[in-house]
Amino acid sequence: MTSLGLERVMKIPLTKLKKLKSITNKPQTQSLAERLSTIEFCEGLIRQRAELLKEFEERLQVLGCCQQFSDSISCWINR
Repeated sequence: MTSLGLERVMKIPLTKLKKLKSITNKPQTQSLAERLSTIEFCEGLIRQRAELLKEFEERLQVLGCCQQFSDSISCWINR
């Protein structure tokens, strides 16, 4: 799994996730600008994670095709 890029899916630094948690737990005394900034920050993390998951899924599909091809060749050779 690591060679397929699993480490890339979890690439978002822990510090950013901790920042997200601390931001969302703040009281609602933030200004509108601060709240909008928080929303944009969260959206960026979500989009980044979605893109990394998409890349990971594409790599898994390629591996699945390679495995099927390899199995077909093995079956043909064993005849």
